[in-house]
Amino acid sequence: MAFGQHIFQVGAAEVSNSPAACSEVRVVERDVNTGVHSRSFSIMFSKQAGTLIFVNSGGSDDG
Repeated sequence: MAFGQHIFQVGAAEVSNSPAACSEVRVVERDVNTGVHSRSFSIMFSKQAGTLIFVNSGGSDDG
């Protein structure tokens, strides 16, 4: 965890390890960035800076 980051837990979390749930997430690794994508979110990390550079969750860009 980095400076300024927090972990919030609301209620009980349900975790699914089923192959169907895991197959919906896709990791795309390129020369400069690595992306993690699903139907409900997209996250991009910079390899060079080692930081999070983009978040899109439910159609909201926070990058």
